[in-house]
Amino acid sequence: MYEKIKTREIVLSTAALLLWAGLASGQGGGMIGGGVAVGGGMAGGGAQMGGWGVGPTTPSDNFVAVWDTIGLSATLCQGQDGPTTQPVQALCITGVIDVVDRQHVMGLSTNTLKVTKLLDESRRTLSCTSSFQARTARTFHAFKGPEPFTVQLNLDPEEIRPLGLSQVECQIHALYAQDHEMFEIPFAVSDQWIELKSGISARVDQAQCNGIDYSYLLRIKYDDTDPALFSANRHLTRLPDDMVMEIQLLDAKGALIPESDTHSIRIDNVNIRTGTGSSTEVQALQFRLATEPREEKITLVLTDLPVPSL
Repeated sequence: MYEKIKTREIVLSTAALLLWAGLASGQGGGMIGGGVAVGGGMAGGGAQMGGWGVGPTTPSDNFVAVWDTIGLSATLCQGQDGPTTQPVQALCITGVIDVVDRQHVMGLSTNTLKVTKLLDESRRTLSCTSSFQARTARTFHAFKGPEPFTVQLNLDPEEIRPLGLSQVECQIHALYAQDHEMFEIPFAVSDQWIELKSGISARVDQAQCNGIDYSYLLRIKYDDTDPALFSANRHLTRLPDDMVMEIQLLDAKGALIPESDTHSIRIDNVNIRTGTGSSTEVQALQFRLATEPREEKITLVLTDLPVPSL
């Protein structure tokens, strides 16, 4: 039995959040050409990206991470001989990840986030364990803007709790692509697979819209791909030549329709997606395909983080 006994949290100031908003929109000092510290919590920036024009020098330089809350909690564990003498202390850091040059960034895989370095206020290495097990198989989702992230760590109870963190390094995976292509199919039931591009087909099994509510069931198949491309737990094990990164609904005027509820699962090389919501009229399904995708391991660096006191 576990009992949380204390929790404290630090929240990034409003002024720093406003500065971050300016950086994310390309204002307030700019992001290309060097990193700017926000509340001691950001690193990133660069000059050129291999053959793609102005941008960061490496994929990691292309990503900027900013923390917004830091929480510290202490938990006692009820044992046979009474509670432990030293409570387990856990740190929870939340924030957002943004990209300097979004042109070739198709998606992120934050389900594999892991901490690779943790230094205290004196730059000494801290021992810690993650509060959750990072998966080895990566699940990518389309990158649409600043992406939230969470780091949860259990500190070593044998070590003195740090007063601050001079550096936190994390690793995630990003999906880059040489280019992207857009395809549309009617929002209507079809008995046949519709080829979006050679090797990728889609079929609409259900499509209903009564002018107020809509719902649909969509299947996407990688026709010429070995089913071994996808592992049994429905995560990518390697990348196809082209892959669907994003699916959106369009109305009669071609405008995007916000989706209120979607769910997707993958069985072998077939992706099954369902969606429900409300709209005046749904006319088409729009697919965004990443061409020649590749994975990049990204290192996120946070510096000078305060640690709350209990």
